[in-house]
Amino acid sequence: RKMDFEKLEKKGVDLTKKIGIARYGKLYRGDKAKFAKQFGLAGLIIYMDAADYSPKGVTPMPDGPGLPDTGIQRGALKDADGDPSTYLYPSSKYAYHASEEEYKSLLPGIITMPISFRNALPLLRDIAGDEVFQSNDSNTNWQGAGSAEVPVYRYGPGFKADSNFKKLRISVNLEYKLVEIEDIFGVLKGSQEPDRWVMIGNHRDTWVYGAVDATTGLAVLNELGHGLKKLRETGWKPRRTIVFASWAAEEQGIIGSTEFVEDYITLLQEKMVAYVNVDVAASGNLNFSPAATPNFRPLLERATKRAGCSSVPDCKGDTFYDQWKTTSN
Repeated sequence: RKMDFEKLEKKGVDLTKKIGIARYGKLYRGDKAKFAKQFGLAGLIIYMDAADYSPKGVTPMPDGPGLPDTGIQRGALKDADGDPSTYLYPSSKYAYHASEEEYKSLLPGIITMPISFRNALPLLRDIAGDEVFQSNDSNTNWQGAGSAEVPVYRYGPGFKADSNFKKLRISVNLEYKLVEIEDIFGVLKGSQEPDRWVMIGNHRDTWVYGAVDATTGLAVLNELGHGLKKLRETGWKPRRTIVFASWAAEEQGIIGSTEFVEDYITLLQEKMVAYVNVDVAASGNLNFSPAATPNFRPLLERATKRAGCSSVPDCKGDTFYDQWKTTSN
């Protein structure tokens, strides 16, 4: 966070042309890189601390839900959605595509490397400086899980005198190039209001296997399509047109869906009634955690009251509405 960099400056820690190490969490990873650049760092390492992703009492995968200490989070860093070479207008082969030099303002402008907690520990062990502030308040606490060899974290800069580390160098190999992507759509035409659309979408690209993101959402999207197709074969028709959308290149910065909206914004403003995003449709436990605009709440309540879960282990009640009500904050 910006306030964390400001705190380092107030403590007299020189950030200029240094390599920083930061934990994932609290805000978008791209903002971490952006703030690191603003405060003069030359590079940034980001890792996933066990305190946040596999705390005490939580068994790591594959035997539990915690993240193994070898886990690395990948992801985009840019400061805007869509194709940065056609910012705010549709990206097509006929469009003008800005050069890397022209659109670099949308990129962090700093070398950034994600690493695992296991690889971060030797660095955290040997960093010099004062001990970091510790608190029971997660918003102000800088101390992570550490290990027996790393009982406390330090602000830096530099390494301890007895450290085997003298300097740290980050090497990142990136290739900037234009690649053609394809969004895929399926349409079930409405019987009474065919020009009113309800769109259901999810991206299909993933980092590595994508067991949760985006495969759970893709499974829901596909099965919903199969189910409605079976209903259609019986003669049923939806009142409004249902559009199924499979977006490409989401992980690179929500590119597929953003470019579609930029290309068809006028049509969508005329016809779109609702959009349902099913990305990360299932993960973790049975908690039902929807997020939507307020006008969706009555629909969600009606639907979950009709969805029985008495046969589902650990379900708290007869319906998913009961489960939602019980586990909701």
